[in-house]
Amino acid sequence: MPDVSYNERSWAIDLIAHIKDRVRSDNRAIRDAGGEQTIRSEGGNLFPDVLLFGDQSRAVILQGWELKLPNTSIDDNEFYPNATKKATALGLSSFVLWNVKCARLYIFNRQLGQYIRSKQWPTLDHVSDRGSVLRNRGDWEKLADRIILDLNDLFENGELEGRPFIDSYRTGAIQGLILDNAEEVAQSLRRAEIENVSLRAEVALWWDSHKNEYDDTSGGRHMVLAKANIYNWIGKFLFAHILQSRDSRVAVITQITDIISPSDALEKFREISRNCNFWTVFSDSVGLSVIPESPWNQLVQFNKLLTDLRISSIDQAQLSIVLEIVAETTVRKVRGQYATPTPLARLMAAIALRNIASDRVLDPCCGSGTIARAVLERKMDMDISPSEAAASIFVGDLDPQATQIAALAMVRPSLMHIPLRIFRGDIFSLNPELKIEFRHPSDGHSFVEPLGYFDAVVSNLPFVSQEGRSRYRSSIDEVNEFLKNDMVQLPGSADLAAYLPFVLHSLLSERGRLVIIMPNAWLSTEWGNAFYELILRYYVIKSVITSGAGRWFQNSKVVTNLLVLEKRQPCGESNETVKFVVLNRPLEEVADSIESTEVTAAQIELGNAQDDSMSIQSVPRSELDRSREHGFNRNAHFVNCGWTQELPLIALNKLCKINRGERRGWNRMFYPADGHGIEQEYIQPILKSSTEIFGLITSASNHAFCCSVSIENLEKMNHTGALSWIRRFEVETNNNHKPLPEVLKVSENMEWYEMRADSMTELVMSMNFGERLFVARLTPPAFVDQRLIRLNPLDKNIDIDLLHALLNSAISLFYIEGIGFGRGEGALDLTSRRIKTAMQILDPSYLNHDQALAIKRAFKPLLTRKITPIMTECSLQDRQYFDDKVIEAFGLSVRRNHIYERLLRLNAIRLAATEESYK
Repeated sequence: MPDVSYNERSWAIDLIAHIKDRVRSDNRAIRDAGGEQTIRSEGGNLFPDVLLFGDQSRAVILQGWELKLPNTSIDDNEFYPNATKKATALGLSSFVLWNVKCARLYIFNRQLGQYIRSKQWPTLDHVSDRGSVLRNRGDWEKLADRIILDLNDLFENGELEGRPFIDSYRTGAIQGLILDNAEEVAQSLRRAEIENVSLRAEVALWWDSHKNEYDDTSGGRHMVLAKANIYNWIGKFLFAHILQSRDSRVAVITQITDIISPSDALEKFREISRNCNFWTVFSDSVGLSVIPESPWNQLVQFNKLLTDLRISSIDQAQLSIVLEIVAETTVRKVRGQYATPTPLARLMAAIALRNIASDRVLDPCCGSGTIARAVLERKMDMDISPSEAAASIFVGDLDPQATQIAALAMVRPSLMHIPLRIFRGDIFSLNPELKIEFRHPSDGHSFVEPLGYFDAVVSNLPFVSQEGRSRYRSSIDEVNEFLKNDMVQLPGSADLAAYLPFVLHSLLSERGRLVIIMPNAWLSTEWGNAFYELILRYYVIKSVITSGAGRWFQNSKVVTNLLVLEKRQPCGESNETVKFVVLNRPLEEVADSIESTEVTAAQIELGNAQDDSMSIQSVPRSELDRSREHGFNRNAHFVNCGWTQELPLIALNKLCKINRGERRGWNRMFYPADGHGIEQEYIQPILKSSTEIFGLITSASNHAFCCSVSIENLEKMNHTGALSWIRRFEVETNNNHKPLPEVLKVSENMEWYEMRADSMTELVMSMNFGERLFVARLTPPAFVDQRLIRLNPLDKNIDIDLLHALLNSAISLFYIEGIGFGRGEGALDLTSRRIKTAMQILDPSYLNHDQALAIKRAFKPLLTRKITPIMTECSLQDRQYFDDKVIEAFGLSVRRNHIYERLLRLNAIRLAATEESYK
């Protein structure tokens, strides 16, 4: 009677064993086979049922075979698609389908973009059912020998080619297959939370602390944690196999099979860590053991693939590449938009290290570990021994996922037996006396080192949204307590990063250097002004570096600067020079190698730009202070703005009342759509957006409900349109379920539905300029929305035609650029408060009648055409003629081209944020 218990898994195991015997004695392309533990009788295969391997020094996968028993047709609807998916994930050029009876070879056709049948071997027609497979073992073994022989020929003559595991892993396709289980893992985490209060608390605290560091675009905290945990397991398996090349005690990794639970596997990793250190890689993490059977089985299959490939046997250069790829793919897929790009990390390391051999360096918010790796590489590139280099670099983060990635990013084969100083810790709790425990990888013994003092602290400081700052309240209060003697406090709107230089101050040695990535809001905000005042008391600002060639962080809308600070000496110089540096080329060009990074850092260090790759403005602190008195923000110093200090200027607030546009709320009520039925006397024109402005003379095209008449008087006048409109909203509530009459009530002297006519304006400017810079004139005067700023002359005798012209001169447009700062999508960030306190224009009182008339005549042609982007505007003859007339009328010594050059440069730096440097 036939043995019906002989299933696909049984056949696969026997077939793999036969192939191993067959190729062992040969010295041909196919060197080994594997996959016997990846076969599952009920599906769920992550990789092909049989894998053929080539050169072991490169961990080359040659081909995958998909197997079925004869009761499944070779033309089965799922057979080919399953094989295609797995071959694609591994990046293989071919695969074999074999149902014992029939075997076919499929080769990828690049032109068609699919796998095409290339060969079919002679069929075993007598093997027609499950029961006959074992009985005819000799026949299918002979066919296997024939297939191997033919495949060897095809691989050796170049018709087929394999793929090194490194190349397959780099694409992310292997990880992608496992990551397909993320939703199932997330659901499992949700269920586990319901039943386990401790896990629920751990996840809540983890998410509250680290949500800003992850890519939260697809499913909330459980999905993010599921992805992070899957990559955590992948990192553990890969690193253990690599470590096995240097330490036989790690061989227990091969014991993690499909009969081992996730909890038992974590115990195996704890055993590895006790023996060999690298706790940051092998440690447990939030919810890590909460993983369902199916994704766990796939992770185990991945572990078996690494065993079959003998990853630990590949050459040292390849091992280094694997480690880099593991860290980089994890960052790219999980860690989110703020991971530091490698070229930026290299530049930071080059700027931070003054004595490359002896400098102790700290990255307290290591995130992806890119900066720490760059520091380590710079030291080792200068022939500093691995042990000395590793001992001088301390790397910390509060997030266990970050410390794992940092370890993967930093470790090299030459460092496998050298302890890395990677630790978990809150940046606010760090101090020089803090004792940190590490473990030596050679024998597992623990040792303690004090954190100590550092010659350089280099970090991409964490970005935390305003709503996320509440959990740092006590830490922020401690910093404010530390700063209280300085008579300046950081306002509540300050970014969390603004507090950290003062936390890190005590960790720096004498003249220690702090190199940090900061959001550029510090250059031009209220909190930025306080930050600047405080920084100058504790640090010397050496350089402020920005990009003029695209954002450094491709997925983030936050625009950043590189801030280079040096710990101030008690009796140090107080009028130092600050270098404002603009990198005119993408970082991948100016810091793509050791040599280019060295040259870029040298130019910044010496303040000497040798080519067009960067521009450097060296600005004395005294000039910085004077320019602030003239209204400019610090970002204006990326170009030369000293020339403005000799101009005959006047503060705009002495000529105009400056306010934000109407902000009543509940736009559906105050901005009625057509067909509203309201009496015309209660309808006023309104300008809602700068996108509705096409020329310097414009009009409002939308309508606003403007009624200050009481309900009682409306009833007496029988104005039913307005009454109906008011009563329609009288019964509505806002999103917090509060009645509109309550939330829209401004004062006792104003009806809840009232929008006063005295908020109309004739001159208007945007709060968020883009490519166009202008001040428009509304005819007739009208309401403007809260996204616009209204300028109302204080004196009726002010010549509004002249004022309008001067507000649109190149000098005024330069001021507009210089008092705002660029947001992530290139928009100029301005507020009515900023314009009130900072905006200056040429003083019209310096002009006589004829000079004023000449300016107004020259301005007229600009009023009859569309406003163009400023880059275009400065090339137009009517614009050039107008600005020449302004310069002539005021008797200015500055040349028009000089003004244009600086205006356009400042504008280009801001708009560069709309471009992505890294694709």
